Amino acid sequence: YADPVVREAVPGLLHDLRLEPAMRRLIDARLEAAARRQLAGQLADGVESGTVRPSVDADSVMDVVAGAAWYAVCVRKITDIDTAA
Repeated sequence: YADPVVREAVPGLLHDLRLEPAMRRLIDARLEAAARRQLAGQLADGVESGTVRPSVDADSVMDVVAGAAWYAVCVRKITDIDTAA
């Protein structure tokens, strides 16, 4: 996302992801599925240990994290994504 061309392409990509189910499935399979499974596992461990409420939804948490990351890069123009968190 540090490349200005990539940042400018994001709105179009988001639009296409909403309209093209095949593209959405591809992105999910290649980029999101493993991260979502890992987060779900970590949250389940937290529920088991009593540190996470059972009502916490892994997909919603992932959406919040991803949205915040996109905002930081695209709007706040964060370029060092390794230390931005």
